[in-house]
Amino acid sequence: MVTTSGAAVTEPRARSGGAPTNRSPVTHRLLRSGWPPALAVALFAVVTLLAFEAPPLDIARYAGYLGYGLVLPGTLLWRAMRGAPRSFVEDVAAGTALGYAVELLVYLAVSAFGVPALVAAWPAVVLVAFAAVPSLRRHWRVRYETALPAAWHWAVAGIAVVLLGWLAFNGFLTHPLDGPGSGSPYVDMPYHLALAAELKHHFPPKMPFVTGQPLSYHWFVHAHLAASSWTSGVELHEILYRFAAVPLAVLTPLLVALLAARASGRIWAGPVAAALTVFVGYFSPYAWTWDGHPAFELNLLTAHIWASPTQNYGLVLFLPLVLLLVDRLRDVDRPSGAAGARGQWAMIVLLLIATMGGKATFLPLLLAGVGVAGLIGLAVRRRIERPLWIVGVLGLVGLGYATQVLFGGDSASVGFDPKATANAFAAGYIPAPPAWFLLLSGALVVATWAAKAAGVVGILARRERWADPVAGVLAGIVLGGVAVSFLFGQPGGSQLYFARSMAPFLAILSAWGAAALVPPDRANRRVAAALLGSALLGGAIMTALVVAGPERPPSVIRMSRRDVALALVQPYLAAVLVIVGLGLTRLIPLVRGPLDHVRTTGGLAYVVGNGSQGRPIAPGGVEAARWLRDHSDPDDVVATNTHCRDVVDGRCGNRHFWVAAYTERRILVEGWGYTPSANRVQSDEPLSQRPFWRPDVLAENDRAFTEPTRANLDRLRDRYGVRWLFVDDRYDRPAPELDDVARLRFRAGNAAVYQVP
Repeated sequence: MVTTSGAAVTEPRARSGGAPTNRSPVTHRLLRSGWPPALAVALFAVVTLLAFEAPPLDIARYAGYLGYGLVLPGTLLWRAMRGAPRSFVEDVAAGTALGYAVELLVYLAVSAFGVPALVAAWPAVVLVAFAAVPSLRRHWRVRYETALPAAWHWAVAGIAVVLLGWLAFNGFLTHPLDGPGSGSPYVDMPYHLALAAELKHHFPPKMPFVTGQPLSYHWFVHAHLAASSWTSGVELHEILYRFAAVPLAVLTPLLVALLAARASGRIWAGPVAAALTVFVGYFSPYAWTWDGHPAFELNLLTAHIWASPTQNYGLVLFLPLVLLLVDRLRDVDRPSGAAGARGQWAMIVLLLIATMGGKATFLPLLLAGVGVAGLIGLAVRRRIERPLWIVGVLGLVGLGYATQVLFGGDSASVGFDPKATANAFAAGYIPAPPAWFLLLSGALVVATWAAKAAGVVGILARRERWADPVAGVLAGIVLGGVAVSFLFGQPGGSQLYFARSMAPFLAILSAWGAAALVPPDRANRRVAAALLGSALLGGAIMTALVVAGPERPPSVIRMSRRDVALALVQPYLAAVLVIVGLGLTRLIPLVRGPLDHVRTTGGLAYVVGNGSQGRPIAPGGVEAARWLRDHSDPDDVVATNTHCRDVVDGRCGNRHFWVAAYTERRILVEGWGYTPSANRVQSDEPLSQRPFWRPDVLAENDRAFTEPTRANLDRLRDRYGVRWLFVDDRYDRPAPELDDVARLRFRAGNAAVYQVP
């Protein structure tokens, strides 16, 4: 029996007595396994992709890549290095995440040698090795002592299906692959596509939409996108806009469920944690916003599940890393011997390396988790567990390398600013909010997250639970995310990604605590029905408060500052009074999901609002860009006459990336947003409207279109290596003389491609 500190059995034993499991009919065993829910999720994903324009052949190609390039080799490697097997679903889910990490490291190596397409061979090498080496051959078939219940699989599968449905509604629906509707993408999607194209053809990578800028960003997901394109043969555009997010959306709730079950020792904490992660964001009848868009939502039913590939990729790498740390802290696989421990440490290193460039938020949170767990260990046990020391050192080394090498020492304008986050909300209610209102608004934001955190009281109730180093790691991740979100600031609100990154671990803590409040011998249908009834009642209370409340947040136009503050606090006081009055205080820690007010239309409005601003992609632009890609060398430099995504009060919106994205070539000057130099420009204007720091280069670039003479084109070719001109004639129509000094090679719609002689 596998037990943990203060926890019950991790997984149920196989049935004893009666007919042996292995003698059951094949059909019966199949129906009670995890295969039917897995196939149901896969079928739903395929049907959804077909419904949203994904070509059937490309679906098959990408599915083949997933199986051959990630799932199968990753699962085999996980089994070989993991030690004692746990469950089939863990082998596949965590193994696939390991496959992402190994693919990344292989791709970086082969790209450094100038043969990126060779990445397609690494899975074959693994498969051949596991087929040919006798000591590895046994990992093709593994016998498990325990099995997760079929209902567990169906619960997590249902959550994954809802998340996939939201992914389609939130991203696919608003971003057609072809046609007029495809010309207005969310602002960051061409940016991610341009970086993926850069990683597909160049190493080391640079910013492709303006020359001379280092790629100071967490760009590992773009290397993955490039590797998947080489292996599958699918266009990068389809991978980013359709395929890549699908396996990540399935793996996220699955890995959260596995980690919650492992940490708590209660398997049913897994689906609860997955549900909290996906559905529960915050409790508030008001729309807490950032620059007019939904903010502070800690669920996955928001825009970033589709529009932030870095967040999704980094989380899928980070979850199994924490899972392995939990195992090392509890040393649950001591019977597997030193070899198993060495394998787990090897995987921790691999996942940590991949995580450090997957998303910049996760390594600081890991260090916060290790630090809090270490402090608790010193206070309670007068020692710090050895795994914490090791992971802490590895994390510091990784963070130092990422900061200085991957990010080039650039902070992306993130700095210590305790007022930034609270002020972003408070200023939406009253102008120039005083300090007391900032504190109130910040406190209310944190209070709204209690919808996800309610079950944590079950951890705090017993010393053996909160003193558990695993609880310390999870709590440290949560506290670190909250602290950074409210103590630091970035002009674009990027500090909030620390809160989003810690949210799954808050859900795991809450599910663990809620499960601990119900003794295993009392976890029966009657208790489940009581909890469900309480949840429904809580949902009814929340709905009544929202319906009875104002349609919009109070405004200073009609209220004083004090009245605004009282109006903001009233819904929370009303909820507390109603719940206490109904005598539900003993069940509050278990009433989590119904207290959430998920604004499903908010995420869609966020994507559509950002995507429809400014200049859409030129009609014919994608066709022209792909022609240029297919008829030029990857090292060719392109000049373009289009730079501004939009123009507001005469200021150029500098986040224009689609030419680099679809040509898959480096551009002399297209847009310059998100670059280190733009971040360092001294200006009171928003980052997205700061001017180009090399006006002389921009002037030389534009003269090739406004004054197309042989001398001007020769200067671009000889000084900057420009071989091609890409024209968007809707707004900055070039002079007619361009046809006399450059060779027109392709035209489609409003886009044209010229070759510099």
